[in-house]
Amino acid sequence: MDQTASFAQEKGAGPILFIGLDAFDPKTARELAAAGELPAIARLMREGATVETRNPLGTFVGSIWPSFAANVRADLHDFYCYAGIEVETYCWRLYTANYEGYPTFWKRIGDAGRRVLAIDIPHAKAAPLNGVELVEWAAHDHHHGFHTWPPERAARLKREHPIHPVFGVRHEEHSDFAGDDHAFRKGHKRTEAEDEALLTGLLAGVDLKRQVVGELLAEEPWDLALAVYSEGHATGHGQWALHDKTHPEHNAALVARMGDPILQVYRALDAAVGQHMDQARPGTTFMVLLSHGMGPHNDSTHLIEPALIALDRAYRGRSHVQTEPPAKVPEKSHWIVDVRRAFLDSLPEPFAGIVRETKERLVAAPSRARRMFFDEPNNTAIGGVRINLKGREPKGVVDPADMDEVCRRLQEDLVQLVCAKTGRQLITRVIRSDYRQTPGSRIADLFLEWDKSAITETAWSPKTGVISAPYRGWRTGDHTPDGLLIVSGPGIAPGPRTPPVQVEDLGPSIAARFGVELPGIDGKVVPWLAAEAGVGARPHELADL
Repeated sequence: MDQTASFAQEKGAGPILFIGLDAFDPKTARELAAAGELPAIARLMREGATVETRNPLGTFVGSIWPSFAANVRADLHDFYCYAGIEVETYCWRLYTANYEGYPTFWKRIGDAGRRVLAIDIPHAKAAPLNGVELVEWAAHDHHHGFHTWPPERAARLKREHPIHPVFGVRHEEHSDFAGDDHAFRKGHKRTEAEDEALLTGLLAGVDLKRQVVGELLAEEPWDLALAVYSEGHATGHGQWALHDKTHPEHNAALVARMGDPILQVYRALDAAVGQHMDQARPGTTFMVLLSHGMGPHNDSTHLIEPALIALDRAYRGRSHVQTEPPAKVPEKSHWIVDVRRAFLDSLPEPFAGIVRETKERLVAAPSRARRMFFDEPNNTAIGGVRINLKGREPKGVVDPADMDEVCRRLQEDLVQLVCAKTGRQLITRVIRSDYRQTPGSRIADLFLEWDKSAITETAWSPKTGVISAPYRGWRTGDHTPDGLLIVSGPGIAPGPRTPPVQVEDLGPSIAARFGVELPGIDGKVVPWLAAEAGVGARPHELADL
């Protein structure tokens, strides 16, 4: 028996109940807790430790939960966006979360003899476990479809409970899909009645999930129980405008009738947290993770590709540099884009897919292959740019010796993009990626941080001239980077903690409380978080204090 395991057994490391509140905005949570609207979270904040969590640079929208689960950075588990440009073909395609080469920390804890319960960890896939695991039963993101370990638990759950009224949309399909994007929405944007139906469905879903989690927690004295609620994620994307009075789509009359949906869903989630805390047995350590934030969905992702095409021409001396902004920019009609989209939407599958794939293969992919750089899908909260590098891409254009210079020029030129009407800067910062380039990796080389004050469809810079592209998204809320961890239990002194904790450090810190080491990961043990078993960790595995 190694030193860490021996120490944990001597200390009798108590059970841990981890509750994840997916995309439950920390800033809003603090405000509501201070106002008495979230009593369970307010109690945890008073009695426990609070620490900011740092999520993966640039890729945090898609890679938070895989980094949490596998305890490695995004370049190793290789999932950070539902879509990407395939390196071999330059074609846009969908990607499924699949990081089977990196076992989840809860599986490793289970393999060490501890009984584990895991419920709806986003982007996970159930594997043989010393315990019970439910995946994609009531989750925002679908990849592998609803399944469980042991497999027969799925039939039992379906027999004993209805499907989630929002996340149950196509939840058994193996597809890259977010059910709440489509629930109670027939047109491009929800009607008032559909917004009311979505809120009703989410509140009913929280209640259903609370019942299921409660029943599973009561089944046996779990050593480690993890459950993630995603209803805050769904209302944040779909109904942020109804919460944010400054949002241009805020509907005060609808809010007066139905109430603030964010507030109501957050209250319901807080009540679920309180119930699970009351249900836990003595000596339990509680961990509540508000994974990342929410704010207005004001980005310029739709302008990345037009800007990069224009800059590619400028760098090759194929365009005229427009050193002065135009005095007046005429409104540009995007009716062609709308007609093309309506045509595709009218086609039944698989015909629509064939049209999209043909366009990718014959038009878009050859264009990317010819250029120095191209838009790398990275969700929308942070933009991504990939350099078409010789020796890495099959038809690379940029010599590796010129990589630094090309990135430097892009960093200078992209921040000069401004709204053609107001002069407002579109991109506040361009960050050079520090991720490892593994074989086949499609991760961006540069990340673009947007000014989030408004949506822009027409922009200008001295190198690009005027560029224009329509914004046709329907979500009114989008993610902000960092999260908040609240911890209360034996060995945890109350109060704020610094420095912030990396999300990949949470798993090894939880494992350390049970005397379990996790080799071959990027994450480090956080000493104060692993209070009961931290002395068993080797010094080089400890995160910096």
